[in-house]
Amino acid sequence: ENVLLEIARQIDRDRWEVFLLATQSRDRRLVPEWREIVDHVYDLERLEPLGRVPGMLYSMALNWGFDALVLQNSLAAYSALPAIREKRPSIHVVDILHAVDDNWDFFSATLDVADCLARRVVISQAGRERLLAMNTPEQAIRLIPNGVDLTRFDPAQYDPLAVRRHGGIPRKASVVAFVGRLDRVKRPLLLVEVARELGRQAPERQVILAVAGDGPEEEPLISRIGATRMDRKFKMLGHVDEPEDVYAGADVLVSTSEAEGVPLAILESLAMRTPVVAIRAGAIEEALPEDCGLLVDPRDPQAIGEAIGWILEHPEAAEAMGRRGRHAVLDRFNWEREAAGLIRFYEGVLR
Repeated sequence: ENVLLEIARQIDRDRWEVFLLATQSRDRRLVPEWREIVDHVYDLERLEPLGRVPGMLYSMALNWGFDALVLQNSLAAYSALPAIREKRPSIHVVDILHAVDDNWDFFSATLDVADCLARRVVISQAGRERLLAMNTPEQAIRLIPNGVDLTRFDPAQYDPLAVRRHGGIPRKASVVAFVGRLDRVKRPLLLVEVARELGRQAPERQVILAVAGDGPEEEPLISRIGATRMDRKFKMLGHVDEPEDVYAGADVLVSTSEAEGVPLAILESLAMRTPVVAIRAGAIEEALPEDCGLLVDPRDPQAIGEAIGWILEHPEAAEAMGRRGRHAVLDRFNWEREAAGLIRFYEGVLR
């Protein structure tokens, strides 16, 4: 959602009238920001049942005379495309594909409407290769990685003790951060097993898992923490609008997700010089150079715990990982450069 928000900020509203059409909304926190940067916001599922949303999109595209559509993770929008293109063949359609995953597979879901998609934006080389394997013409694919605002995510601007004071975390404790939506695909419940494994490896070491995020798995996670009597090992920070303090105060970020594109949390953590432990999934390998953190092949808490434990036991190596991480983001995921690429791309499509 934040990626789309940043894309929308780049559109010149003196030249374009901009709509946000949400087809399956679950979270309205960003609506005030959207209202500032677009002309119209429609949460379609609040107006009609989900089954009628494709028809609403069709009517709006024709009645408003849309010149371009940018789609992201919307099966309802994909299903309406053939009818829209039949009535308005001049419309330019671009889709943005993120996660590369067999279970959350928007690549395969678009096979039947591929002819309706003039341009396809992917954020990873893995996504590009997936489209090429689907016989997508190479000239229709544009690789534009996610970017990080290095001015905002600058460790020199933040107090590494702030999140400890806010969460009541002892200064001598090691902090393992999890930043992201608490959704099943992110596998946050695995954090309980990771905490147990860290305690088994080094009982004398005090480790706190600081969880920044909310979502449908929040209550199950809290319940599992309570059932396993792990309350003292967790700090539930809830939704955090500005996670910079969390990264600054963490010794390591952990990602337990099994389906990802190029995760912003990993890039932001690296920009803040915080090393990362992640599972080898999706396009995470492209976001996490091997000298900036540790990738774990097995999807089990023991392997994750061992990787985190190694970083906590080797602070000098962790500091070096952090320095290399910020340099890697500066070199490969600088938001200013990626934003300029997006602007050029969309201006070319709209022309």
